[in-house]
Amino acid sequence: LPGTGEADALLHVCWMSLPPGSMGLSLGRRQVKTMVSPQWKVSRLWLVLLPLCWLGFLLPGDHIVPVLVFRDKTNTKYVKVLSDFPALPAVTACAHLQWDTRTQEIATIFSYAVPAFINEFQLRGFVDEEGFVRFALIVHGHHSPYLPVFRADRQWHHFCVTWQQENGTWAIYDDGKRRASASGLCAAGPSAPQAIYGQGTFIIGQDQDSLGGTFREKESFSGNITDLHIWQKVLGAEQVERVRSCWVVEQDLVFGWSSSALEVESTVQEVTTQFLCPGQADAEPGWPVSRWYLR
Repeated sequence: LPGTGEADALLHVCWMSLPPGSMGLSLGRRQVKTMVSPQWKVSRLWLVLLPLCWLGFLLPGDHIVPVLVFRDKTNTKYVKVLSDFPALPAVTACAHLQWDTRTQEIATIFSYAVPAFINEFQLRGFVDEEGFVRFALIVHGHHSPYLPVFRADRQWHHFCVTWQQENGTWAIYDDGKRRASASGLCAAGPSAPQAIYGQGTFIIGQDQDSLGGTFREKESFSGNITDLHIWQKVLGAEQVERVRSCWVVEQDLVFGWSSSALEVESTVQEVTTQFLCPGQADAEPGWPVSRWYLR
């Protein structure tokens, strides 16, 4: 059984997964905190936790991963990716994401900064008045429009974003389906760089107003994220679907999700948990993929 802190974080993940109107969401913030206070014994915590998780998140499955828990918007919580990034004439970033619906402020899912461009590569989002999470992609400081990607329903969603320098073509996927795409986002040309610069700083959960720091609460991310992977190429639709099903395309992989490759700020909670991958698709012969676990 986990300790109190880990159980607290895991309950938060499960609680966010429950649909509106369920018994999990009828518990106010104060009641949830009481349930996981240090006075509770761990065994009692799990008597409460396991039924909630059964309803929402911890369904039978074999994909065991670390989940980063960003509670509330702050200017302190962040996770740094410890990876050397090459120049990226093309890029794909994918992750499983659970959006905190309590705020409609803009949230930064990730930001990649280099000295020449602080907003070198970034994904931002917010919940609109109709209850959709809208994403916008930023490359070399150039901003795509905010477009609806998925409903703010507290459920886990898998997203991928792609960009390539040729024609500035970009796309956003949700749960394997392309939700938005266009061209002209910082396309290569006389006044534009040929690629996303290498050797930058990649931060999860915060917008960098200076290289590696100067975070603002109103632009921070609140929610849960796991399974972030980054490639130095554009994944096709079939590859995106395989990644969604927890297969990892190994070719041109720049960063693969691993606790050992993350610098986690002390107030960001990390829980290792298990979830059922959608599809459970089988790889076709010739695809450079591998089933990926953390034990």
